[in-house]
Amino acid sequence: VACPACAHPTQRVHSRYPRRLLDLPWQGQCVRIELTVRKLFCDNDDCPRRVFTEPLPGIAARYARKTCRLADALLELALLVGGEAAARIARTFGLLVSPDALL
Repeated sequence: VACPACAHPTQRVHSRYPRRLLDLPWQGQCVRIELTVRKLFCDNDDCPRRVFTEPLPGIAARYARKTCRLADALLELALLVGGEAAARIARTFGLLVSPDALL
């Protein structure tokens, strides 16, 4: 994994922590993905960042609690019908999201 600040590759693990992400529903059931994500040391002496978290490119953005595909689906739904209606439609598919969160 490369450091996001200096792009120096590293393999030295600092620690691990659990990360939970919501994904698109399956058969009307809410899907939660539970991952164990690594924190790594940056071994470059000139880098200001000493520890960084392993990124999840294409799966989730930094600090996100939803997968990219769920976030894109909710955004598309909110743009099509608005906040209140999108929240009602999302509820029928098994997604618990508030109108304010969609807006």
